[in-house]
Amino acid sequence: QQSRFDLALFINDNAAGHWVYNRDLFKQSTVEKLNSQFNEVLEQVVSQPQCPINRLPSAPGRPSISNQQRRSRIAGLKKA
Repeated sequence: QQSRFDLALFINDNAAGHWVYNRDLFKQSTVEKLNSQFNEVLEQVVSQPQCPINRLPSAPGRPSISNQQRRSRIAGLKKA
């Protein structure tokens, strides 16, 4: 299947989907990671339908880094 976009998700009538992407712009591993994260968000939306998306643990745009990584980044910024 082709798409006019650089990245697209096609879902059929049976709720099965597949990604179509520009291989010059995206690695397969990147799209696989995106798919995994997308599935996590969908599972959380279904299990917590009243929860706003930005409050879900795996909300898009929310950094998925540990507290230690966050502290290290902040310390690095303070040194600069």
